[in-house]
Amino acid sequence: MAKQWIAQQPEREDPLEVANLFQDPAQSELRASIYEKSVVLAHNPEERLPFEQLKRRNFHLLYPGSRSSRTFEAYVRKYVDFKVYQSEALLLPNVSDRQLKRRSLIVCLQDVSIDAQKDSAFITQLNEWGQKTELVLINYGPPGNLSLLDSSMMIVQAFEFNEINQRLAAQLLFGAF
Repeated sequence: MAKQWIAQQPEREDPLEVANLFQDPAQSELRASIYEKSVVLAHNPEERLPFEQLKRRNFHLLYPGSRSSRTFEAYVRKYVDFKVYQSEALLLPNVSDRQLKRRSLIVCLQDVSIDAQKDSAFITQLNEWGQKTELVLINYGPPGNLSLLDSSMMIVQAFEFNEINQRLAAQLLFGAF
């Protein structure tokens, strides 16, 4: 009986594919809901997020290994002013310990895979900075990067670099999400 019922079903002309859901404008609410559930505050030592007392802080956005993101910056600018540093290589700027202590750093990794051996200098510097100043790492991409990082820094994990996740990450940092 089941075989007969299956045989009688008309074939769909346009099969529903998951990939098509993300391209279909009619599915924007579903897409936003999925992305919202995928942005994770992976580590928040001492409950330091969301940021408070914003006027007393000196924010810097760093983009090692990638270009800066005007989208993310536009969302962050709704809350605070900041300076931007970007580098095509996985490098951080030279900053003295005295300068570090006066800064709140937001480091954005955009689809960057960190190699423990090749990128050891970057990992060491990032971990040292996490112990010396207030540092948030936003990892847009593979969560394997997180296993290489010190537990002193705050970490936001977003599995994809897109406009929705950038908005949500900014909102998470400043208490709007």
